[in-house]
Amino acid sequence: MFVGNWKKKPVIRPGRSKKFFSFYTSPGYSDELLHLFLGKDLEFKGKKPDPDELLATEIIERQQIEELLFTGKVKDSKTIIGLLYFFKRGFFMLKEYFGDFHIHIGQAQSGSPVKITASRKLNFASIARESLERKGLDLVGIIDCASPPVIADIENLLVSGEMTELSAGGICYQNQLVIIPGAEVASKEVNGGQAHYLAYFPFLEVLKEFSLIMKQYISNINLSSQVTGLTGKEILQIVDGLGGLLVPAHVFTPHKSFYGRCFNSYQEVFF
Repeated sequence: MFVGNWKKKPVIRPGRSKKFFSFYTSPGYSDELLHLFLGKDLEFKGKKPDPDELLATEIIERQQIEELLFTGKVKDSKTIIGLLYFFKRGFFMLKEYFGDFHIHIGQAQSGSPVKITASRKLNFASIARESLERKGLDLVGIIDCASPPVIADIENLLVSGEMTELSAGGICYQNQLVIIPGAEVASKEVNGGQAHYLAYFPFLEVLKEFSLIMKQYISNINLSSQVTGLTGKEILQIVDGLGGLLVPAHVFTPHKSFYGRCFNSYQEVFF
């Protein structure tokens, strides 16, 4: 965010701006009206102060802004109003992220098939490269990572240093792309219907534990989207117990979907 008069003193000029509201500086005393804008795509243009002005440009982190604001060190009214508004509305926390959370692997690096109908060019490493370099994604969910050959690929990438596991969860590629490893599994509900679910996990070790558990219920753990024989509630209990996140996949398709084949309400499984 930029607070100031960027037309008069374009120290920092926004590429885009959006007006939020206007306010009077001193109602009852002056009719001066100020306008509050959100500036984006900021570009530094250099200092252009008036002859009697002493200005300094400094980039300040959010925590520093909070400290300056709430300790009374900021005295300028328009700055206080602008900052309080943005903190209240949460604009400091907004950032656009682009993601795809349902990506299949065709085969592992060893040549072992994973998703039969997917391209053989789709492996863990190639998906990361394509997602970052050609698609410009920030986050991806690869949902065939419970397959042991894929787990081996991930371990090799981590050992080689090509990828790193983040302390807060996820796997980082090129310090830009965050990969959420997951697995797609199919349930067998009490009413006879089948639904596909996506299970996401923060850490590889947790995913490996999930793979070992699923091996007890799946005829071929190497392949994707296999029927477990478990109900959605039972799968949820396993995933939740491991600290993962479970969501239904392609919920409205007529075959093997949550609403298409099994349930009328989300609450029948998740509450």
